[in-house]
Amino acid sequence: MALKPTLRDALKESMKKRDGVRTETVRSLLSAIQYLEMEKSVEELSAEESLGVVQREAKKRREEIEFAEKAGRFETITSLERELAIIEEFLPKQLSRAELVDIVTELSAGLGSKNLGELMKLLKERHSGCYDGKMASDVAREVMSL
Repeated sequence: MALKPTLRDALKESMKKRDGVRTETVRSLLSAIQYLEMEKSVEELSAEESLGVVQREAKKRREEIEFAEKAGRFETITSLERELAIIEEFLPKQLSRAELVDIVTELSAGLGSKNLGELMKLLKERHSGCYDGKMASDVAREVMSL
């Protein structure tokens, strides 16, 4: 699935509807993808690389929300949560913690060893882009310690 055309279509649609937040959020995603294309000197990023850019943007928003909560800036949180919701529309369905625990437990049993690196590599190969990395790491550590 090519992400860039999907984002361009979403940008056009949001501009037609005069949805300012959505327009700026989608624009920032396209900009981040184009910046990486220029940095790598390529015409177009692979679908996996584009997805990685969108995931990084989502992660940035989550971190900003966390910092805003700590600082008590609740007016900023609402805006960031809206941006995050828009960004997540372009990501594959994310696994819940319970689903992640089941998958990691199954992979761990099949792996046979207690190597966290191997487990995370296997998880990435099979479910890339479908989970939050920090949560997956936490779950993997919990499962490995059992």
